[in-house]
Amino acid sequence: MEKYLIKTFTGLEQVLANELTALGAENVKAVSRGVLCEGSDRLMYRANLELRTGLRVYKHLADFDASSPDALYYGIGDFDWESILPRNGTFWVTSTANRTEWVLNTMIVTLKTKDAIVDKLRVGETRPNIERDRPDLRVHTYVHDGQGSVWLDSTGDPLFKRGYRLRTLEAPINEVLAAGILSIAEYSAATPLVDPMCGSGTFLIEAARMAMNIPSQNERQFFAFMNWPDFDAKRWQVVRQQALSRVHRGQIAPIIGSDLERRAIRYADRNIHQSGLSKRIELHEADFFKVSAPFEKGKLIMNPPYDERLSIERGAAWYGDIGHALKHYWSGWEANVVSGFMDGLYSLKLTPKRKIPLDNGGIPVELWRIPLYAGSKFDTLQSEPDSDVVTEDNTFHSEED
Repeated sequence: MEKYLIKTFTGLEQVLANELTALGAENVKAVSRGVLCEGSDRLMYRANLELRTGLRVYKHLADFDASSPDALYYGIGDFDWESILPRNGTFWVTSTANRTEWVLNTMIVTLKTKDAIVDKLRVGETRPNIERDRPDLRVHTYVHDGQGSVWLDSTGDPLFKRGYRLRTLEAPINEVLAAGILSIAEYSAATPLVDPMCGSGTFLIEAARMAMNIPSQNERQFFAFMNWPDFDAKRWQVVRQQALSRVHRGQIAPIIGSDLERRAIRYADRNIHQSGLSKRIELHEADFFKVSAPFEKGKLIMNPPYDERLSIERGAAWYGDIGHALKHYWSGWEANVVSGFMDGLYSLKLTPKRKIPLDNGGIPVELWRIPLYAGSKFDTLQSEPDSDVVTEDNTFHSEED
């Protein structure tokens, strides 16, 4: 069995560990911003194709002493690079380092790794070359406490690039983070879901793909492992066909998105159409403060603006209005609110059953899971069953602002 490291965002480690266990990984261990596990190349193929909360899948090559620049150079050079990289091949190196005195900048780790590989394979004028775009190998060197390890990046472009997002508004939520939040919120295909500040539609699309068990990289045609000498194209096709056979094509509970800004609805509609999910997701041009729960129970999820990225004129008072609306018009539901504006979250004046610290593009945020206790019934959002996109006047506004 091979050893793998799959990277993710802070706070999603256990969600990712659960995903990998479900894929058949063994010796699964959550670490900071990632998960270590073991498995075959089939696991690596499935992880790249199907994981929703992974960013990159690294395959372990070797461990070595990295107590000095020379030790790292010779440690890298001891590996049998001839077995995986042609002498005139191409490669790219990235590195991570911490708690190692001689590493003042990771650039030195990258350069020492590059030099060691080139020197190992050089014969006369023939040598491997550095190439950033689609090299034969993507090498990653990790140094910690004077110990080093070298890995192959099997992914290439990071896994948050799903291929469906054509247009976005300011400060869009990352697809991997959105999928992780949905998992933490315990969303399922049997539960109605509403995002009343849907922006570009990321939560809606990730929820629909999750409910239908569509592989996260369904549209992707290339992964870095496809350039490896031991790539098994037949096994890859089997893995892909098996994943597609597990797609659920039956009914799922309603997934509804709305936003006050017409431009957001237009962008969300384009992204949803690109994802092939127009018949699974409803869109409404609507003011959150003028709508109420469409069903007696369900999951509400929202990522309200917060002032690190978007200015909020009324600040905490605006979040207070959100809390009031949730309490009075979404009774019986569970609200899942993610924000980096802590004063705003406390201004909701609602008691969460859980507070989960997360990371959104380097900004610390928290996800609050808030049960909204059942009370009276409320009016529902009105939708027209024959229309994929519904606005206040039952017409999708596609003209430019």
